[in-house]
Amino acid sequence: MKLIRRPLAKRLTWYTPEECDVIQFGGRTVSGLAALSDEFRLGNMPTVGEIVNVRVVVRSLLRRRYGRWGYYRQFLEDAHAKVVVVWHDTLVESYLLADCTDIPVFIIQNGIRHDLSPTSGKGLISSLRAIKHLHPRVTTYFALGPPAVELLRPLVQGNFVCSGSFRLNEYVRVRSHHPQHATDEKRVGFVVSFPNRAEVPLATLHNNPTTFMRLDERDISYSDFYSIDGMVAAVLADVTRELDWELVIIGKRSDNVLETDYFSTVPGCEGVRIVPHDKGHGYAVADSFDALVTIDSTLGYEMLALGKKVGFVSNRLMHAGLDSSEMGFGQPVQLPADGPFWTSATTPRGIRNFLRTFLALSEDDWSLAYTTYAPRVTSCDIGNTLLRQAIREKIAIS
Repeated sequence: MKLIRRPLAKRLTWYTPEECDVIQFGGRTVSGLAALSDEFRLGNMPTVGEIVNVRVVVRSLLRRRYGRWGYYRQFLEDAHAKVVVVWHDTLVESYLLADCTDIPVFIIQNGIRHDLSPTSGKGLISSLRAIKHLHPRVTTYFALGPPAVELLRPLVQGNFVCSGSFRLNEYVRVRSHHPQHATDEKRVGFVVSFPNRAEVPLATLHNNPTTFMRLDERDISYSDFYSIDGMVAAVLADVTRELDWELVIIGKRSDNVLETDYFSTVPGCEGVRIVPHDKGHGYAVADSFDALVTIDSTLGYEMLALGKKVGFVSNRLMHAGLDSSEMGFGQPVQLPADGPFWTSATTPRGIRNFLRTFLALSEDDWSLAYTTYAPRVTSCDIGNTLLRQAIREKIAIS
């Protein structure tokens, strides 16, 4: 994948950083953290790879603060920021930011993390290992659940808190009631996580030999990586017909062209409805279903934290021919390969057996399975009280 370099002139700006309590590191605007504006003054500090503020550069040079770290320190001082909150937890610079400032640095996990490497770089875990000699650290890492803590604690110094998904926590805070669908027919949503169509070579996942990911020096094509989605959808379509349930495919974006192209050729899915949604607004959509099935979608884990009945067919890499548990359910937490609401099956028959058993779970059986296993892989903090309290405390003593 070729990197497109933006002209430097388009990445230069000149303004005095706005004074704020909380500053978001990374991104051109305050995005995911906007919900905090009801309590705190928010600001934004883009990375030097996104936008360079010439005014801040001049001020940092006058104070003999050189390089990107001198620039970041100056920017934070000019904004009078009291807390840094990182929304993009895969931004490796974030784990070194604490060395250039005394301001607390909080990082929010906003997606399930694996060490799969994009074709143009390294995965997060490999990147952190590469800078381990620089002692990456944060003040607090707010994790989706225990798996991230187990994954990152050996590599990152700091406090770890299992607080769940920031966006989900805000959704639950304003959720007035449990969403219901219009009919009495049981509905199951198949949650998929396809990439942005504009970033997919050939604009299709069908028979696409282009390398999508690398694992252990082995290339994985788009076709191989996403082939399991078609298998699961075909089996799920068959099972739901037998049970007289409605099947709906839940996409990841407002544009479902890629999903339509893919699932229109999957046996049994020709007429299945595909529901798109804007980024960050999939919770209400998924919340309206009686049950959900996914392979490894972050939205699936988030809805599990909410208490929804979610089944995981966690076998993507094994189905692609790799002997790896990297993307297994709840990894790296040690769990059985198969459980009441997850499976590692790689054959249509095995997946079918799991789905029929999962969808037939009684409320009592689901409650027992949920309370036994869900807290080991996910968390929920309604209203983000842990993050908000941590910010309040740091502001009070600054």
